[in-house]
Amino acid sequence: MCWRQTPLRDTLHRPRPACQILEAPQYLLTRVSVRQRLPSLRDAKYLGGIGSVLLLLTLIPDFGVVFLIAGLILVGVAIKKISDETGERPILNNFLLAILISVLGGAAAVVAAVALGVVSLLNFFAFLAEEVLENFSPTSQEVLNWALQFLTIILVSIAIVWVSAIVSSIFLRRSYNLITKRLNVDLFKTAGLLYLVGAALIIILIGFIIILVALILQVIAFFTIPEELPEQKAGAGGQLL
Repeated sequence: MCWRQTPLRDTLHRPRPACQILEAPQYLLTRVSVRQRLPSLRDAKYLGGIGSVLLLLTLIPDFGVVFLIAGLILVGVAIKKISDETGERPILNNFLLAILISVLGGAAAVVAAVALGVVSLLNFFAFLAEEVLENFSPTSQEVLNWALQFLTIILVSIAIVWVSAIVSSIFLRRSYNLITKRLNVDLFKTAGLLYLVGAALIIILIGFIIILVALILQVIAFFTIPEELPEQKAGAGGQLL
């Protein structure tokens, strides 16, 4: 029997089954997908955790504003990475709305306080000029009116901040609920609920303590983010749970 040696060129150019051709690219794509996903979630874990710690440090005098801005930026970047990895755009949108409403609420409170304060001062100076010409001797009713004007300024400012805090916490809770749904980290959902309760009770001061607890839970929640996106279970109708 004569054995015929197959040329190396024929071996290299021999047709391969279609299944073998497709298997390698799919395997490579899976490896690439996992490698791209892990760093983003890992970055979100540490950026969000460190940013939340910085938010806790806003209580430190003199440097509180710096820690606040830096913390919000880091948490915002972490939220964006989570939103991109999960494909849930509302996670980022709700978070940005929460921050925007908080900033606008604070700015509106300052503007209202300044405007009402200017009006009150103008009225006071006008009254003072009139009384100086007629021997200054304000009555108790006039003193009460001044006190009520300044009290109105304080109450209006507090009301604006209070309402904006509640609305902001609603959007923040929506964002954190979605994170819990996609990453299976229940602490985000708990923190979001505490933010809402704290905002509602902030007017009686106990809300500040609840918000502080929520912020501590937020720190823990970020540091417990998994480095790989959990698989979503399919529910009725093929929808992801």
